[in-house]
Amino acid sequence: MASFFKTQSERLFHLYHRLRNVWPIWFYVYNAEPRRLWKKLAERPDAVQERVAASLARDGIAVIPMQDLMGDLSFFDAMRAYVSRRTSDPAVIRETSRRKELLANRTSEGKRAGKYLKDFWVPLFPTDQDGKIPYDAANPFFQFVLHPRILQIAGLYFGFFPKLNSFTLQSTLLVPPGTPEYLSQRWHRDSEDKKMLKVFVYLTDVHERGAGPFMYVRGSQHGGRWRHLFPQRPPAGSYPPPGAVERAVPEEDIALCLASRGTVIFCDTSGLHRGGYSTTVERTMFLPAFCSRAAVSPINFERPNASALAGYDDAARFALTP
Repeated sequence: MASFFKTQSERLFHLYHRLRNVWPIWFYVYNAEPRRLWKKLAERPDAVQERVAASLARDGIAVIPMQDLMGDLSFFDAMRAYVSRRTSDPAVIRETSRRKELLANRTSEGKRAGKYLKDFWVPLFPTDQDGKIPYDAANPFFQFVLHPRILQIAGLYFGFFPKLNSFTLQSTLLVPPGTPEYLSQRWHRDSEDKKMLKVFVYLTDVHERGAGPFMYVRGSQHGGRWRHLFPQRPPAGSYPPPGAVERAVPEEDIALCLASRGTVIFCDTSGLHRGGYSTTVERTMFLPAFCSRAAVSPINFERPNASALAGYDDAARFALTP
């Protein structure tokens, strides 16, 4: 009897998540208020924002130098200075050593000793006692992701104001060539939402495969030509078997993002993607994520208080509030 109730409970759980991800329910019900606000408050995009949004709608990915996106490199310079300070911090140095040890202790099947799931990268943002990133208005990464130009592109892609869901700065560690690909090093679809938007920023040059470049199947986003391939299973993502994506997708539909530092990659990571398999060059990258209010995953940062929110525009306030 206990087994029967457990089975039925699991079925109801998955049915609930499948239903909430049906497009009319997801778009018109869960995101009704963000859509109303977008229609009322959204500003007219410029040619650059329209071009990025059009690429996202068509392929699920858009790549642009930060100078072209933001008009100068002031944000990038501030980001690089922040990274330099963090990588010199004794706590980060200790954590890097610990994760290198964990990485060295992986078995041949790609499993690892220790408690970390992703031992192949080091988080660079500080966290509080609950493991969340403290809100800091002076943090150049917060300033960048909440900039009206970024939020406008996110809104154009979603068709409504999105929520900031996660906020990550990481540096990959080198793995010996031939080490089995593991977790996000493999092809996968993220699980947080039906439609997502991450804004990757390369803080180091990624000019070769050994630097762990980001890769994406063009057209694997919602509405794309490869959306049916190894789809999400809400509330879970998807991890295709090794080699399956390459056998199914022509090479011209796989974006290999080899680019210089200061490159920004907008991407819907509910589509098939991978990265971080670094064998020759350690890669440092910023990767915030926007989701809809229908997303069920918890955020990884502390929300600002009401007085801090007062300094932001409508789109940023919406992104930062529950």
